[in-house]
Amino acid sequence: MGFFDFFRAKKRSILPNSANLWESGGFFPHISGDPVKSTAVYACARSISFTISRLKAFELKISPSGEKKKILYSEILDCWNRQPNQRQTAVTFKNMLLSSLVLRGNAYALIGRNQYTKKLELTAIHPDLMSVSVIKDDDGFYTPIYFFNSKQIQSSSILHVIAFPDYTGVKGMSAIENFRKTIGIGLQAENYGFNFFKNNATPSTVISYPQGIVVDLNVKNALLSEFNRIFSGSENSGKTAMLADGAKIDQISLSNEDSQFIQTREFQVKDIARIFGVPPHKIGDLMHATYSNMEQQNLDYVQDAIVPYVEMIESAIESKFFFDPSHEFEINVEGLLRGDLQSRTAAYIAGSQNGWLSPNEIRQMEGGLDPYEGGDAFYRPMNLGKVAPSGNLTTPEDSNQNEKPKESEAKK
Repeated sequence: MGFFDFFRAKKRSILPNSANLWESGGFFPHISGDPVKSTAVYACARSISFTISRLKAFELKISPSGEKKKILYSEILDCWNRQPNQRQTAVTFKNMLLSSLVLRGNAYALIGRNQYTKKLELTAIHPDLMSVSVIKDDDGFYTPIYFFNSKQIQSSSILHVIAFPDYTGVKGMSAIENFRKTIGIGLQAENYGFNFFKNNATPSTVISYPQGIVVDLNVKNALLSEFNRIFSGSENSGKTAMLADGAKIDQISLSNEDSQFIQTREFQVKDIARIFGVPPHKIGDLMHATYSNMEQQNLDYVQDAIVPYVEMIESAIESKFFFDPSHEFEINVEGLLRGDLQSRTAAYIAGSQNGWLSPNEIRQMEGGLDPYEGGDAFYRPMNLGKVAPSGNLTTPEDSNQNEKPKESEAKK
């Protein structure tokens, strides 16, 4: 029975009241509300998962001499690049895997084969459907035991990616749970701002009378109703008001305490971005972003936030599917490190003129452009001679012909 047949056989929702669990704090009892509804938390998870989900993978075969050869098709590559299973697309699979890894510290995928085609299948599952127990052996090491939907399954049937391991080394720690106070403050600031503007109990205008004047309740209500009818709304701004019996109008502005939540929210955005290693400009905070430092921040983002998650996934896949040390699973991040067009052009010129990049290799790096005949040649500076496969420098034929008369003249 395939995994999807197993799901169909259940014919029930595994978590029927998951929405209520979010609201009641069932998943994160120390946080009021759903942490993923924090705009900063969601933006961080989205940025990392969306960035990695569009990257393609390949296998790398390393010969005893150190020569590396790319392999572009295999079962595991087909799962990552094209179709992991019957129900999930490659993008859906990777986004689900990565969002779980970023937010919960653990990502799980069921390993199986299609019952008809026998094709390898990987099915990403929510961390709440999995539980991991640990057994400590006599040597003090921990071994994980996996339970899917409360039933124990073999570890060989689970692809488990760990972000930041706990003391056992076999389970990851949740970023949301570890930093629940920081995220909780951000959620409370958002809720405060929402309620402040939705149910603002602070009036912007007050009509007052001199001391000693008593206003009848019906007169007061009629005055307020008429005043709001005439002056409420932006289209009525600028109109002149006239009041009788010594009444006057006072304008009320926000106090420093009431507007402080704006600065609190700005600080929380930076604090949450720091937790996930995401530059603030990646989640919409452009306060300190400039044109001169943007490219460097993007490179730092790839090296400090994206590459670590990529290596976690590569290591987990290799431990399950690669038993030959000469084969490696690689997720291609070169496209993220290319820089802008001007920087890439300068690098290509330096590589082609110094004999370590061919024109066809440059075309391949620029979006996989088709190679052309003669584009596999390498060149050196000065005379732009071709580099032979043996590594020896050969000069063009016309250069040789020009040099021969000079040699004969020198002998004379």
